[in-house]
Amino acid sequence: MAAITYTDGTVREYVSGESKVVIWLSPSTADADDTVVLPTVTGKTPRLVSAVDTGDGSFVTSGISTQTLTLDASGNGSNTTYCVAFTYI
Repeated sequence: MAAITYTDGTVREYVSGESKVVIWLSPSTADADDTVVLPTVTGKTPRLVSAVDTGDGSFVTSGISTQTLTLDASGNGSNTTYCVAFTYI
């Protein structure tokens, strides 16, 4: 398990009213169980919507604890790009 820098990935943010959804693509060097510290939004908590291994299209078990996202917690992928959608509530 290693830490990946959030800014090493590609970010797309969609804002509508008070809602914010973020689509984040990890760098292609991401491995299962890597962690990413998500940006802080004052007064909001990040919540995972979905996470997908872009190599085979499978949904992966991921989670957010406080501001830290863990990628593919039950997998064994290495050098993989993950697509993660999360929101702030």
